[in-house]
Amino acid sequence: MHRRGPRLRIRQLLAAERFAPRDPRPPPLPRAFGRRSMNRGFVH
Repeated sequence: MHRRGPRLRIRQLLAAERFAPRDPRPPPLPRAFGRRSMNRGFVH
C-alpha cells in the first residue's frame, strides 16, 4: 500500500493537468520551462 501512494498521487496530478483548461495559444517561454521542469522532475 505504501508503494501505491506516490503513484496514485502522480496519476492524480497528470489527470488534473490533462483535464485542466489549456489556453488557445500558450506563450513559448513558460511552456518550454514547464516542459523542462516536468522532464527533470518526473523520471520515467
